[in-house]
Amino acid sequence: HDLISWHTVVEAVVRFIGAGLLFLLDGSLTMFVTVWFIATALSRLFVGFAAFRLLGEFSFIPPADVFLVSKLELPKGSWRFVMGTHLISSLNLNNTHLGVLLTGALLGPVAAGYYRVAHQFGNILSKPTTKLLVPAIYTDIVELTARRDTVKREIVVFRSIWVATATALGLFSLLVVAGEWLIGAIVGAEFTTSYPTMLALAAAGLLGVLVFPLEPLLISVGRIREVLVSRAIAMAAYLCALHSFVLAHGLIGAGMAALIAACVTSGLFWIFGSRALRSTVIRGG
Repeated sequence: HDLISWHTVVEAVVRFIGAGLLFLLDGSLTMFVTVWFIATALSRLFVGFAAFRLLGEFSFIPPADVFLVSKLELPKGSWRFVMGTHLISSLNLNNTHLGVLLTGALLGPVAAGYYRVAHQFGNILSKPTTKLLVPAIYTDIVELTARRDTVKREIVVFRSIWVATATALGLFSLLVVAGEWLIGAIVGAEFTTSYPTMLALAAAGLLGVLVFPLEPLLISVGRIREVLVSRAIAMAAYLCALHSFVLAHGLIGAGMAALIAACVTSGLFWIFGSRALRSTVIRGG
């Protein structure tokens, strides 16, 4: 748990220090991109180093000829779990870069820039949960699941929802009241056009906060299929809505599409998550 906590801050700390130094030194765009790459690389290296060290501490380091063994005695469903979580990560791209790319393809590079600004501001609701709270509670949910302690697990899930929702509502209110001013003050008055799109993206982030512990819960009990189905359906809804809404309503249509996808994801997570909340059965994939 402590190593995961360190991992969550490595990338952010390196970016913060590096960006601060480059700001003072009037660094170039290439230098900023290099700092971002180094921060990500160090974060990934930290995970590998920490995992390898723990494997050694628990005598889990495999022998040198492990890959020559005809059959690795892995728990049933291990590969389904691995491939499922990788597919889920790929489907999560619509929460980061896909919206910018598709908006640019449909409306041009200027609209893509406006959307990027809207996404960066609207993302302040969901980023604290995905970057801080999810890593913090995921290990606890996994441990409680392994111990079959459904009562404490339910408490962790609902307390996390209440805390995150209260914080997100405060941030959303701030964006409603002062979001347009913040955009103008930070990136320039010409970007205030993205304010309505920002509100739609922030509302989508708020819906995600309402159910954010349910995805770690479903993964912890091995219900990868439910998470994958939820993300796939939401992605399909997003792509269909984005194409039609952007062509019909312009930039705000991209925000509306994200909001629809968030509604689909949140609804499916709630349906599947509520079933898994009291379950003590751990599936193999």
